[in-house]
Formats: sequence, structure tokens, C-alpha cells
Amino acid sequence: MIEWRWDQGRVLYFQFDVIKEIAKVLAKFENKNINDDAVNEELRSSLMTSVGMPFAPNHYKVNRNYARVFQCAMLARNEEGALVVSDLCKMLSKDDSLISNCDDYLYEIVKRFRYPFPAFQDYDIITPRVYPFCAVIKFLIAKKENGAEAKVCIEDICSYIIGNSCTGLEDISFYKQLNPTGYLATGDSVRQIRDLEAVREIAS
Repeated sequence: MIEWRWDQGRVLYFQFDVIKEIAKVLAKFENKNINDDAVNEELRSSLMTSVGMPFAPNHYKVNRNYARVFQCAMLARNEEGALVVSDLCKMLSKDDSLISNCDDYLYEIVKRFRYPFPAFQDYDIITPRVYPFCAVIKFLIAKKENGAEAKVCIEDICSYIIGNSCTGLEDISFYKQLNPTGYLATGDSVRQIRDLEAVREIAS
């Protein structure tokens, strides 16, 4: 069973307007060496000015504490010190971007974010992929089609989706027939799943 994960409690950094501002800054730093002290401080200053949020602590390089924010948002990654920005980041950074609202962005994230994920430890290319946003959305659609209210809680995600090893690739009929497993997340896994679901709600 794959562990569902997210970033370190930085849900507010995944608001659509915030992500757009982050993307605009990161696009300007494409291919720059963000491990360089001067470049790092310029990046931090630019992010704080544009986004209006802290990128602390100042004694750590931005990429050390926010690499998973950038990667989970599908914006950029650090490749041997060089900042490599994604096609999604480039699109979001444009004033006339085709990704103009939360729905557009969620559409892109849903089909891109999966487990295993390169931003997390123990990443491998062998384990079958799980698309958590797809799984939750299909579960909500299935509940609606079954005549239930289309809402979900952490316990539902654990017992119905994670417990049944859903991948997000199944059709809606599969989710309509799911039975609870009794699986419950423990410890920090609960927070990670809660943050993942919060991001979906913010984006939608």
C-alpha cells in the first residue's frame, strides 16, 4: 500500500493566486544556480515581494525548505543546483496564460501528480503509479451517482480509497462499488492526507 503524502503543512502556498505569483518569479530564475548565495537571496527577496508571504528561515536556502512546494505544485525542480522550470510554470507565469483559473490548474495537477513522486524519499520508477487527486474526484462522483452527498473526510479517504489500494485509473463504476476497509492512517500520515485534501479544496 502506497503512503499518501504531501508537503510540510504549507497549504496556503498552494492557493491559485499564490502559485501564479511563485511561477512568475521562478520563470525569471530558470537555469540559474540557486545554490549560489547571492542568487538564493535574490530569489527569496523576489518571492517575498511578489507573493507577499515569508520564505523563511533566512539561514536556509529557499530550495532547502520550499523544494517540495515547487515540485508538488508542478512548477520547478533543482537539478544539480540549476533551477529547471516546468512547462506548467512557464504557462502560469504569462499574463495571458491559458491557465486562467483554479479549474484550469486543477485539471493540470490531477493528471500530473502521482505516487511515487520524485520530491519524496524512496522514489522509484517500478512501483505502480497512484493518482490521488483522480481517485478522490472519482470517489466523489461515484458518491453523487449513488445518491449520496458528494463530500469526503479523511476517514473516507483512508478506509475507502487508500484501504482499497485505488490508483485513480479505475472507472467510476469501480468506485461506486467500494466497501470500507477499516484502514486508518496514523501519526503524521493523517496530517499529510489532510493537507493533500485541503489543496484539492483550495484549487477547486
